[in-house]
Amino acid sequence: MTDAVVGGDELRGLLSPRRVIEVLEAAFLGASDYASPARSAVQVRDGELLVMPAVSSSAFGVKLVTLPHADRDVGVPRVKGVYVLFRGSDLRPVATFDAAPLTLLRTAGVSAIATDRLARSDARRLVLFGAGEQAREHLRFMCEIRPIEVLRVVSRAPARAQALVADARALGLDAACAEPRAVAEADIVCTCTSSATPLFDGAWLRPGTHVNAIGTYHPTARELDERTILRARVVVESRAAAFAEAGELCLPLAAGLIDASHVRADLGELLAGALVRETQEDVTVLKSVGLGLEDLAVAQAAYAARAGGP
Repeated sequence: MTDAVVGGDELRGLLSPRRVIEVLEAAFLGASDYASPARSAVQVRDGELLVMPAVSSSAFGVKLVTLPHADRDVGVPRVKGVYVLFRGSDLRPVATFDAAPLTLLRTAGVSAIATDRLARSDARRLVLFGAGEQAREHLRFMCEIRPIEVLRVVSRAPARAQALVADARALGLDAACAEPRAVAEADIVCTCTSSATPLFDGAWLRPGTHVNAIGTYHPTARELDERTILRARVVVESRAAAFAEAGELCLPLAAGLIDASHVRADLGELLAGALVRETQEDVTVLKSVGLGLEDLAVAQAAYAARAGGP
């Protein structure tokens, strides 16, 4: 048995958005200190089981989550599962986390790192695709990184979109539901959906926009079209993971439209000073597929904040 079972409310109480960002920055800068094997996917009825292990010098852990097929369970949380953290010194399991809020935090934290380095300093207008918990978490983290004033929500779940808009208005934002063409007025776009097909025409993006694409992790699925990728200066968490799992890259690579050099940097290189945005007019994209080291880093930090961790 583990010493702790950590749910979403406690996890958010232990780690502020800024702390999550700091922890993830340190993890990506020290990525060589982690082993983060490729995730395993097992097909089950109506969805799949993902197994995501990672190892650091002082701890290791594994996330077990299920996700429904994209056409199921609209309106309920997609990620369901657990994360188990082990202490490296004696191989003892020390904490179990609800995997859903852990995934929300680390994913939004990764987007925030990229946004902080790539979005224009005057970015004020955010477009969210999706209105679920991941979209909500992205709104919270984007507001930490830039002084967001305008929010547009594009979603196939009208009730959830309207609820998110109402909550954003209560925070003082100019918020409304919108159609995909809203990206034409965006400074920052976050795609937080399970869509397997592009959400908007990349020609609609105005120069200078930054895009965080975080919703898909299959080589044949993509939230962004080829036009967006061809226009963009692209950053990924890991080239190996992105070229294996990111449809946004795998599909144009297979078609001969881009080569591996189209990815300008991984997050560690970006944090170390790699120049990606060269002008105010550049379109930049983070394509995230999620890595085990992200879960481990955030879980270790939460456990340390709670109980003097491994």
